[in-house]
Amino acid sequence: MSLREVQRIQERFEYTFREGLTPWKEHGLEPEIPAFANALLRETREPHVLDIGCGSGWVSLYFGSRGIQVVGIDSSVTAIDEATRAAHEEDLTERVHFDAGDALVLPYPAESFDGLFDRGLFHHVPEDEYGRYLGGVTRVLKNGGLLSLHAFTKRNLPTIGHRFDAGDIVRIFGPHFVLLEYSEDPWPTSAPAHLGHYLLRKRQ
Repeated sequence: MSLREVQRIQERFEYTFREGLTPWKEHGLEPEIPAFANALLRETREPHVLDIGCGSGWVSLYFGSRGIQVVGIDSSVTAIDEATRAAHEEDLTERVHFDAGDALVLPYPAESFDGLFDRGLFHHVPEDEYGRYLGGVTRVLKNGGLLSLHAFTKRNLPTIGHRFDAGDIVRIFGPHFVLLEYSEDPWPTSAPAHLGHYLLRKRQ
């Protein structure tokens, strides 16, 4: 996958947000998401989380409703505008903030987050950009912090994007993270994509 292909993906997502097409929400709030919030709140009284590729912010807003401080970043200006409006409507602006930007160039200080959340971004990152992705997430996440990663499994069609199993994730993330938990969507699923759910901890 080339950078031009990444740009085309970004343009496609910008179009889908402008048209109100968000089929990934058909998954609903998978149980791994509240479990991640619970894990963070057990470890830190007021955790700070970065939602990478946050889209219209629906998961960020859930975290904010749980008392978590959240920053969401996405390349789609339309999605960020929608997310910001929703934060105002749900009176969560003191806890949730959204930035339009490049998830491969995270504009945040080192070790500024207790947790990172990526639901649907990593499987669109080109393989030759994995180093930049990992460099960014390991820089902004505190030592011992948690990463909740949700990515396409190999049950999906090859044309959907990069597909992974637990072994792939351990190989890619293993130098920086320990895999704590792994699960998959039920199969068959009525949702448009099949996701694997990974909970990882940054090595000390």
